[in-house]
Amino acid sequence: RGNRHAVVSDQSGQANRIVADQILGQANTATLKQSGGGNNIVSLQGTRQSGVAAAVGAGNNNVVAATQTGNGNQAQVQQQDVSAQNNTAEIVQTGDQMQAAVFQDQAGDARAGVHQSLGARDGATIYQDAATSVQAEIRQQGSDNSQDIRQLGAAHVATIVVIGDNNRNTGAPIPPETVFQQGTAHQATIAITGSANQVSSYQTGANGQATLTLNGGGNQASAYQSGDRHSLGLTLTGNANQNDLRQSGTAHVASVAVSGDRNTLELLQAGNGDDATLSIGGSDNNVQIDQSGSQSKVAELLSGDANISSITQRGDQSTVNLSINGLANKATIIQGEAGALGNVVDVIQIGANNVADVSQTGGNNNSASIWQEGDRNQALISTSGSDNQVTIKQTGNDHSISIVRTGAGNIISVTQQ
Repeated sequence: RGNRHAVVSDQSGQANRIVADQILGQANTATLKQSGGGNNIVSLQGTRQSGVAAAVGAGNNNVVAATQTGNGNQAQVQQQDVSAQNNTAEIVQTGDQMQAAVFQDQAGDARAGVHQSLGARDGATIYQDAATSVQAEIRQQGSDNSQDIRQLGAAHVATIVVIGDNNRNTGAPIPPETVFQQGTAHQATIAITGSANQVSSYQTGANGQATLTLNGGGNQASAYQSGDRHSLGLTLTGNANQNDLRQSGTAHVASVAVSGDRNTLELLQAGNGDDATLSIGGSDNNVQIDQSGSQSKVAELLSGDANISSITQRGDQSTVNLSINGLANKATIIQGEAGALGNVVDVIQIGANNVADVSQTGGNNNSASIWQEGDRNQALISTSGSDNQVTIKQTGNDHSISIVRTGAGNIISVTQQ
């Protein structure tokens, strides 16, 4: 125990163990290095807590740097002092079947990093419980690895970068998200390059930001945000990917860019004032969007073949702008429930064999516009209520129109050329 102590250890061989215990001190440093197989590192900094709060002022400005080379090594860092600040832990491992874990429980300003490379079946876990301003980063290169970051507090930052195949969180925590953040103003960034990976982000509170980038085939991404004013970004390149995005609360923003074949995307926004922007280029895509709430917006651009887009909005004063450029596309849009007012749909289809099916039910002052340019397109519109407007323009060959309306004071305009 004490301040400004330094531990330096360098071991070479098999089945070695380092335990660095720096308790009740500040500005301590542990630099631990092992090369070989089956080794173990344990570093403890802070104040031991037997069910009681840590002593005020103990455990600030500590640093742990652990490096392991070989297979089957384990490293664990504990920096636990609820009053501590400005502690840093970094674990670097090279090899197969490595396990790294960092636990930081302190007031704030904590930083943790795990870097694992050139291996398979590695596992990395970072757990941080702090009032504010902590950072966690996991970087892995290899296959069949697992990643888990959990942060409690406010204004935390989590970053995961993975290069390889078949990576996912295989641990036991509930819920089993790759990144779990509870509090306000969190940031989560997940970047995956490879195939058959599974990643997920879970944020509760307000003003959270999640950015997911996947490059490869057969990947699965999911994101859940609960609270107000969250933002979510997904960029996807590759084949046969599946994505599930969910936001509950008010004033959320979701931005999605997909490029590739046979992708599946589901976006659920539950609340008022939500905004979804999607750009999808490729073949055989299937997009489902569900917004429950008022004053929500969807702007979607589909460029490619055989795409299917299904959009449901259940509130008032919501807007859909959908543009489809390609072959054999189908768009289904449902707006409104009983008493829904002032909804707007604008659909543009350029290509062949497109179908636009729009239903606005249970309200007044709704507007639907469909413009189709190409061959053998179909426009299907069903409206109920009063003072609604329908505009259809078709340019090309073999178009068909079906309009079902109930109510008074509705206006319909049809142009076929």
